[in-house]
Amino acid sequence: MNKKIVIVPVFCESHLIKYQIPNIIDTINPDIIVYNEGMMPAGPESHGLLGDFKEKYTLDGKRGFDYEELKMIIKDAQEKYTDTKIILNEMDYTGIQDSSTCYTKACTNFEELGIELNVGDYIFPYEGDVFHHQDAKTEIDQYIKQIQPDQGFTSVWIDFISNQYYAFKSTLKPFLLEVPEWAEQARARRICIRFGTMEFYKNELMQFQKQQYPNLYPTDLITYHYAWWRPGKYFDLRCDQLTNSIRPHENFWGNFKNAYQHIDKLQYNEIRVYPGDKNLTGKWVKYWNIDHPKHIKEHPNYIDSTIIDGIERESNKIDIYEESQATSKKLHILGIKNWYDKDTGLSMFDERHKTAKYENDCCRRSGIVESTHNIDEADIIWYRYKPEAISTSNISEYKELLEKHKDKVILNHIDNYKNYDSKDRCYQIWKDNGIKCPDSIVVNEFTDVVNMINKYDKICLRTNNEAGGNYLHIVDKNVPLHDLELLYDQLVKACERQIEGTDYRKHLNGNARGPRLDTKVIAVEFLKLPAMKHLHRVIVVGKKIVAGYSVAADVDNIHLRDQSFQNIDEFIKANYRLGQLCSDKPFTDMIAKAVSCLGIEIGAIEFFEIDGIPYLIELNSTWAGSGGYTFWDEKIGTYLKENKQRFEKDLWPLYRWNGPDQYLEFYKAFGQFI
Repeated sequence: MNKKIVIVPVFCESHLIKYQIPNIIDTINPDIIVYNEGMMPAGPESHGLLGDFKEKYTLDGKRGFDYEELKMIIKDAQEKYTDTKIILNEMDYTGIQDSSTCYTKACTNFEELGIELNVGDYIFPYEGDVFHHQDAKTEIDQYIKQIQPDQGFTSVWIDFISNQYYAFKSTLKPFLLEVPEWAEQARARRICIRFGTMEFYKNELMQFQKQQYPNLYPTDLITYHYAWWRPGKYFDLRCDQLTNSIRPHENFWGNFKNAYQHIDKLQYNEIRVYPGDKNLTGKWVKYWNIDHPKHIKEHPNYIDSTIIDGIERESNKIDIYEESQATSKKLHILGIKNWYDKDTGLSMFDERHKTAKYENDCCRRSGIVESTHNIDEADIIWYRYKPEAISTSNISEYKELLEKHKDKVILNHIDNYKNYDSKDRCYQIWKDNGIKCPDSIVVNEFTDVVNMINKYDKICLRTNNEAGGNYLHIVDKNVPLHDLELLYDQLVKACERQIEGTDYRKHLNGNARGPRLDTKVIAVEFLKLPAMKHLHRVIVVGKKIVAGYSVAADVDNIHLRDQSFQNIDEFIKANYRLGQLCSDKPFTDMIAKAVSCLGIEIGAIEFFEIDGIPYLIELNSTWAGSGGYTFWDEKIGTYLKENKQRFEKDLWPLYRWNGPDQYLEFYKAFGQFI
């Protein structure tokens, strides 16, 4: 019986190979897979490598920097796929400068690997970044049945770049058919050769650079070529591999990286990535939305992001070489630490989110705004100080600063911060605007507390401007009157300390914040909720809800930390309901109004729902939150990832807004303010 052999010359491609092996098993089901690892001395184009290339990207001048990881990947695959012989071999290309010769050597070393090659065997000379759709197995089987020894077939290669949505336009010609001639201009490359003679086989391998295969049969099989799926250091390696005399343009890779950054914005139909004649399709990448092999969907370059409306318009192009793109507006976030990172040359800001390091990146990738540490060069200023940490002295300081920049767009101006910091003010404004929220009063004497308990049976007795449950007590009619009065007296004293600026706090390293003159004791109706409560949070930018999630717990003072895997069914129900609400225009309009009526533009609204009516609890103008599935109970994140296909449609806010790109939609919404 004839063998099927997949043989793959590779170098620094472990990030793809871990997904390629199961793809090969599912689409070809070969008897043998060979990975021949090693650096081609003159690079993949035979034009040489930079002097420090080996030092930067190899362990010993031959093996790639990720070789140890590759060995582990192969070992795991050998243990998992016992019906297929999987070999990892170390190549030595010493003395060979031509990459086609290197490729041929790495696809013909069967004898030294102990592989008996017979006439009629099917050889798949692969590359480390090619895949086929899992549904193509039958198609591949049909093709190999039709070829005889010293025959083979090609496939149509589509070169994808950065993510699953963009490919080089030159490789999409037979699908686009902008002119009739494109039907015959598929980028065809060898995919399978049935062994007859070594002469025929080597002749086809030597077309590695020319990519001309007149002796092989063309097919409609699509090969997914992830040539520019290169995360982190692999991206730099790819650029350095291709740095040579055929790219002499000044700042070639600088311009390329500038264009490359626009790809993940999912905003443009076409993006010019290379200089030269702009009429050539090879200079452009194009939005092309097709289903990808299931195996590649775990790769970091496979993204889960929102596609911007209008991306399919043919006129929606960007050409950085003609400097026609709109410039992002400069955003300064006031109230948190900003600095200039000398290593990257980028302005940065502190992130409070548990998934830190994502927000800065999403801001830059938004294409709408980019952060600046220098407030003087800002177009937009977002006041983002923690409201519960503001004192009277801060108010004066920031008002004076914002007055200097009053001609700029100012979001969440400090003039209005008491509207959301002081719960009594916030609730009254919401009521005045027809928005449901708990009843509340400012407590002037102890009898006010007693009257509220008599009215509602259960209340929150608290100061009006704290967060995180500080100075908050949930009490009911069963609390002895004496104990209730003690709690009230403690809150009165806390108010006095805050007004005087002598409320020393552990989280401020034993310091006080300064006078907070608007501090009061308030009594708030405790909403009549079931024992298992669903607390919802949505984040609003302008008129858009751009993020959100829900938690379920059986405690009165509910926080994200209270969500446990034990209540996962209730968690699913809560987030399912959130998806329904966020798809309802009257609800989204009401939530947007709840933010704007406070005189601000950005905020996180928390609410419960009673008999189908949302009751708003508070607005946070700055938040830490979760996202990225970083719940306190780690089982939750694991469960959500493992069941994404099952839940993603119904729990769309949870999946769309809580992954690594959660802040991308957030900052894209800043376009409303430009």
